[in-house]
Amino acid sequence: MYNYQLLFGHELTALSCAGAALTLSGMIIYQNSEIIVAYIDTRRARTPTA
Repeated sequence: MYNYQLLFGHELTALSCAGAALTLSGMIIYQNSEIIVAYIDTRRARTPTA
């Protein structure tokens, strides 16, 4: 946690780390949404239906 303390000036809590991780993952999903949808579509097409 010392690296975060130097970067932000105070110690980050688990909740703030989780919030930062969720924000970054949301940005990645938003930027790559077309790739993710295409991947899901190809997976669904390969899955045999019963």
